[in-house]
Amino acid sequence: MKTTIVAMGLLILAGLTARAARAGDCPRFRGPTGSGVFDETGLLKTWPANGPKPAWSAKGLGEGYSSAVVVGGTVYVTGQDSAGQGLLFAFGEDGSEKWKAPYGPEVGKLGPARPGSRGSPTVDGDRVYVVSGFGRLVTLDAKTGKELSAVDLPKRFGGKMLGFGCAESVLVDGDNVICTPGGPDASIVALNKKTGETIWQSKGLSQPSGYCSAGLIVVGGRKIVTTMLAASVVGLDAATGKVLWSHANRQGNGTQPNTPVYADGMLYATAGRGTGGVALALAADGTSVTAKWTDKTLDNSMQGVVLIDGHIYGTAGGRRGKGLICQELAGGKIAWTAPEVSSGAVVAADGMLYIYGSDGTVRLVKPDAKAYTPVSQFKVMLGAGMHLAHPTIANGRLYIRHGDALAVYDIAAK
Repeated sequence: MKTTIVAMGLLILAGLTARAARAGDCPRFRGPTGSGVFDETGLLKTWPANGPKPAWSAKGLGEGYSSAVVVGGTVYVTGQDSAGQGLLFAFGEDGSEKWKAPYGPEVGKLGPARPGSRGSPTVDGDRVYVVSGFGRLVTLDAKTGKELSAVDLPKRFGGKMLGFGCAESVLVDGDNVICTPGGPDASIVALNKKTGETIWQSKGLSQPSGYCSAGLIVVGGRKIVTTMLAASVVGLDAATGKVLWSHANRQGNGTQPNTPVYADGMLYATAGRGTGGVALALAADGTSVTAKWTDKTLDNSMQGVVLIDGHIYGTAGGRRGKGLICQELAGGKIAWTAPEVSSGAVVAADGMLYIYGSDGTVRLVKPDAKAYTPVSQFKVMLGAGMHLAHPTIANGRLYIRHGDALAVYDIAAK
């Protein structure tokens, strides 16, 4: 099966996944490569009528919209206390709390922003990286939660405070931590993951962040950092930070949080509020792109998409939008739409789609380019508030964050 990151192999995984991670671990937002496709096999192909069996749950995380990550038997998730202090929680795989550690103030009511933690942690070896809503990049010890170092990204790089607060899961590539402070000639930067020293910063790009977590692809033997800034889809040389290309693509208020996905020489990026998607064909050496098609059907606000067997799967619009959409990557043809599915985050594992809708419904769907093929569904009852966090799948379990609660379900086939 082709997935979003085709022919990347161990070169990419060595840069993205934790050295200590086991097969099936998830060290960052939306899976090991950030593509929304999780490294899992042996999962249930159908669920009982009332959903998969609960494994454990945790309450009292405080407000937040970030996802859990799972590495080496520890589950990490961010939240905040009643005073607005951001907290990183660490749980055992049995649900026991190992520790919780502060990482700096989180965003309260800020213009259109809702209070709560935003960025999901990224785990690499014995370190965990978290970016607060105010742009404080914090490194913590993965075993104890002790703060090892911190960098004030807006102060160092001159980035302005974003209307919704900073929201990204950093990309670890070898010795570098890559993130998007959005400053003058510093839209994207790479820092040494141990010392915090600036290794490179993008030149010629002075756009604010689009709230997007960067991804990594390999084209023609070159590693390329891809992300969406406030007004463009961009590609940079991962080793030097050189801007290889930039393609204008702007959602109305610059909110473009969906990591671009890649397969077969094509990069796909999408944004909401009628902006829709664009498919970019990369040159053989990765140094340029050509727009192959655009389409406004899949105007995905913040839910992410996945690529499977040459087709894009994602949701569009708000609660009364166009629902789940299947679109051909090569030419942009809409294969089908399922308006009965509420807008929500879409991820994939073991040959199935997992959709966590804004109405609290979690759906298990077979990816099929011919027709919408639902299999099972259940409602998330734990937690309160909007259903915005993206699901995590790791080691036979499904992790759903809802408000101040984390619900964990056993989805391993027996």
